[in-house]
Amino acid sequence: MNEVVYARLLEKARSKGLVFYQEVGSLVGLDMGSPDDRNRIADILDEIERCEDAEGRPMISALVVRADTDVPGAGFFKCARELGKLSGPDKEESRLAFWCDEVKRVYGYWAGR
Repeated sequence: MNEVVYARLLEKARSKGLVFYQEVGSLVGLDMGSPDDRNRIADILDEIERCEDAEGRPMISALVVRADTDVPGAGFFKCARELGKLSGPDKEESRLAFWCDEVKRVYGYWAGR
């Protein structure tokens, strides 16, 4: 697991903040303008989520959002489905409701830790 990215996510969780993909990518020398680098950051975040899931924690990558939409990219929702955390219809309102709930869970879990 990428400890640099995970540490930034923990900071954001504890301060109840969000972080853009560009900032996370720059931590590990990736350019979000590059499709290959976007795939690499998705792999890094997926690996973090699988570790978090194994520990029974909420999806900390919910805090990583796109600068143009202020919500996570499609990879976040794909990972949530693969982990069995997101079910039901694949509609925008369902995804947004899940994301909002997950952000609250992340903040609640990490507050004061």
